Amino acid sequence: MEKLLGVGWSFSWWVALTSIVSCACFGGIGGFIAGFNGHPELASTYGALLGFMFSLPVSVRALRAALLKKRSNYRIMLIKDSE
Repeated sequence: MEKLLGVGWSFSWWVALTSIVSCACFGGIGGFIAGFNGHPELASTYGALLGFMFSLPVSVRALRAALLKKRSNYRIMLIKDSE
């Protein structure tokens, strides 16, 4: 059980850290583009959309990194159930 908690904590930490950074970077770029095009009222919308779009792939990569991390003699695997 403690191995599973380690995976969950690692995933949560990496998703939080990388999503904050990617949302800030790409959201800032989206806000700048909207403001530069003369629509400063849409800056928050563009920023939120770009930040969201780039945080999804980042969270998938964080999950992959959390699952591939070696924990003593254990490996976390996804196994398909036989039907």
